[in-house]
Amino acid sequence: MIPRFVKQYEISPTEQSIINDLVDITPKPPVPNSSIPYHEMADRQFKPYLPKVDSELDPEELNKYVKELVSFRYHKSTDATIEKILTQIVEHNAEDLNKESYVGIISHFYFLLQRPIASKILETMVEKTSIDRVVDFDNAELAFANGPTHYQVRSRKLQRLKDHDIPANTSTWYHLFRAFKSAPPKIKMLELMDDFQIPHEPIIQSAAHTLSKEYTPEQFYEYLAAKGKVDPHLDPYFTNRLLHCYLHYGRVEDGWNFIKETYEKNNTSINRGAASAFMKHFFGLNQPYFAIAISDLFYKKFNIGCKEIMNMIMLNDYLPRCQFFDNWYRLTRLSVFELSNRDSKSFIHKGTLNKLKDYAGVYGRFEMGRFGDEFRSTI
Repeated sequence: MIPRFVKQYEISPTEQSIINDLVDITPKPPVPNSSIPYHEMADRQFKPYLPKVDSELDPEELNKYVKELVSFRYHKSTDATIEKILTQIVEHNAEDLNKESYVGIISHFYFLLQRPIASKILETMVEKTSIDRVVDFDNAELAFANGPTHYQVRSRKLQRLKDHDIPANTSTWYHLFRAFKSAPPKIKMLELMDDFQIPHEPIIQSAAHTLSKEYTPEQFYEYLAAKGKVDPHLDPYFTNRLLHCYLHYGRVEDGWNFIKETYEKNNTSINRGAASAFMKHFFGLNQPYFAIAISDLFYKKFNIGCKEIMNMIMLNDYLPRCQFFDNWYRLTRLSVFELSNRDSKSFIHKGTLNKLKDYAGVYGRFEMGRFGDEFRSTI
């Protein structure tokens, strides 16, 4: 069980209604799993190129191709191409697609807020195949979408499931958890998932992200321990979330001791994300030289170089609100020098230079000077 949080958070009537409807359609434990593995469209990894395809595909190859198209995120410019490919496949090969392919295609279009296309594909599936319209297709509509979250749509969908006696499965819970925008309903859902014996594992990183902003470090550690994320050691993601929790409460020394102890247990648990958390904390408190010092300290203690990250945080987050121009100019020169003399240029781009020029203009310095020319020559 996760610890019931000490603060009292108000859940809006709409959010509470959605949770109540979900509870009403959820069977007693054990809640059934979906036959389709839970997959959130928002979590898709990026691929630079669309998959290659032969002119002729048998059904197995076709379903594999569809899975490749809908399981990854591609460049925005390919959206129209992917839409054309998927709709043509459904139009000409509807009988060859399996349930997983249809769920993936429909989820893809719901995520992109293309509801009419998703609805038409679902109608085609019902008309031309013997695949049952089970709750997995409704889960696609309940899931987080790439745009504003409309609770009314999800409330109507849950009411339809309730009216037709369609039971929820574990993926219904996972998708709705991700769809909620604020912490209170998410925390309530995590508590209810424990009551219904629904594992947190498929959404554990998202849950940790939410709880690390709401729990004390001790509560958050207890949650991670209860979910088996502490032994044999924390991985870098949970290490960084716990560090964020310490820093949120202003417990910098405790956070530093936690990082040192974690490193001694398993040095692979510490990465540049931990350094970034410290630096953002210090920059947020208008303490840039502490941020610079922590960058040096991470290299000395853990052999983790993070100058590029420190300078990009400084250039993009801190310098726009730096109070004194003399400090601004000095820090800008330092950041540009550091970035210009790095082997990796992945942190250097024209947008950064344009920002620097804009900031300089605000302070009456319209000529970036020699260091600006040097920086420009690196990109």
